[in-house]
Amino acid sequence: MIAAITAVLVGLGAIAMLFINLEEMENNHIQESKNLGEQISKSAMHYLLENQYDNLLDTMRLLTATTHIQYMALYMDKEMTTQSGESSSLTTLLTKPPESNAEMFYSNDKSLYLVIDTILPFHPDLLQGRFVLRIVFTLEKFMHRKDNILLAISAILLLLLALILSFYFLAQAEEKKSQTISKITHDARKVLNRISTRLDYMDTLLGRNEEVPNLQNNIKLSHEESRALNRFLFNLSDHENLSHREVKLNLEGKDVGLLLKNKKNQFEVTLSKERKKIHLHLPAETIFMKTDKHIFERIVMNLIDNAVKFTRVQTDIDIHLGEKHGMIVILITDHGPGIERHHWETIFKPFRRLPSKKEGTGLGLSNARELAKLLGGEVSILSSTLGQGTTFFVQLPKNGPGPKKRVE
Repeated sequence: MIAAITAVLVGLGAIAMLFINLEEMENNHIQESKNLGEQISKSAMHYLLENQYDNLLDTMRLLTATTHIQYMALYMDKEMTTQSGESSSLTTLLTKPPESNAEMFYSNDKSLYLVIDTILPFHPDLLQGRFVLRIVFTLEKFMHRKDNILLAISAILLLLLALILSFYFLAQAEEKKSQTISKITHDARKVLNRISTRLDYMDTLLGRNEEVPNLQNNIKLSHEESRALNRFLFNLSDHENLSHREVKLNLEGKDVGLLLKNKKNQFEVTLSKERKKIHLHLPAETIFMKTDKHIFERIVMNLIDNAVKFTRVQTDIDIHLGEKHGMIVILITDHGPGIERHHWETIFKPFRRLPSKKEGTGLGLSNARELAKLLGGEVSILSSTLGQGTTFFVQLPKNGPGPKKRVE
C-alpha cells in the first residue's frame, strides 16, 4: 500500500513537472532524436563492415517510411551514394556538405528539422573511403501536438513509475538478479525489434504489390531470430524450473546423430550470413540413447548457440559425436576468443557473463550443465586457448539417468 501511494505521488509530481517544463521536454525529444541517430549510425557502420549494403538500404527506406525521420543519406568522401525519404522541401539542406555536427534547420516551407551528420569510424583495412551518414528528423509535428504527447507521456510515466517502484521494493533482496533480467529483456527486445522491422518492411512492400527482395531469406532469418527469442524465454523458464520445481523426465530411445543434425540446421541462415560453417562428425554406426528429447535438445542448442555466437566470421565449428564406456560423448569446438582458465567455472554460474557485446541471458551454459546433471551427465570445458577457441565437453549416460530426478 505504501509503495502504491508513493508511486502515485511520484507520478503526479512528475506530471506537474512536465506541465511546468515544456521547453525541457522539447529538448529531451531533440536529445532522444540525437541518441536514435547515434544508434542508427552504429547499425549503419555494422552493415558496411559486414558488406550488407542492401540491408542498410532497406533499413533506410523503412526508417524514413515509418518514423519521424524525414530523410537519410549516405556520403562517401562527401559524395552522396544513397538517399531515402522526402527531400523536396530540403533543397537548401542538400547543398550543404556533410559535417560532424547536429543543428536545427528551417526548410523552404518553414518546417523545423533536426539535422545530424555522423562520421562513421574509419577502418582502412575494411572500408575504402570516409563515410558520413546524414539523418534529418522532422520536429514540426511534435511541436504542433505536444499537448497530446504530454498527456500520453504523463499517463505512461505514471504507470511506469508505479511499476518500477513496485518491483523496486519487491526486488531489493535480489538486486543483482534484477539488473541481469533487465539486461536480458533489453537483448530479447533487440531480437524482437529485428524481427518486427523485417516483417514491417515486407508487409509494406507486399501492401504496395511490390516484390520483396530476398523474400525467402528474410522469412528464414525471421524464423531463426524468433527461435533465438524463444531460447531467451526457454532459458529463463528452465532456470526457474531447475531452481524450484520437480522436473519430470520423458525418457525414450532417440537417434543422437539425427537430433544433432536437426539442431545444426536451425542455425542455417545465421551461419550463411556470417560465413561460418558447422561440421558435424558422426560415427559410421547410428548411436541411440535413452533420453528426454526436449531436455537433450536444449542442452545442445545452448552449446551450439554459444559456439555460433562467439566463433569468428569465416571460421568453422566442429561437433564430434562418440561413445565410450556406456556414455555418449559430444565435443563442440569453436574458433572464438577463448576463455582464461580461472573463468572456466565462472561461465557456468547463473547470470554470469564475461565482458562481451553479444546478446544473451547469462543462463545458456548454466542451464546446459544443470540439464545435463538431470540426465545423469555433465557439461564442462575440455580445453581453451586464448585467441584460438574453446572445446566444450558433453557426457551423458547412453541408457538414461538413475532414479534420481531432482537437481541438487
